[in-house]
Amino acid sequence: MNYELLISNRRSIRKFTDRKVSQEILNDILRETCMAPNSSNGQPWHFIIVNDTATIELLSEESKKIF
Repeated sequence: MNYELLISNRRSIRKFTDRKVSQEILNDILRETCMAPNSSNGQPWHFIIVNDTATIELLSEESKKIF
């Protein structure tokens, strides 16, 4: 499935696998995401990619405390 098709058919997912996303796919997603329309072409975004499982779990637990 290509990224455009993926985005147009997106839905909320609650079950995740342990399968890693390749750096090439991450780069494609970031490059295409940066093409999104934005005010005055300001491109105000910043991305942080977390690949470390322990860090992901820590962020998940901390975010649950907020909600």
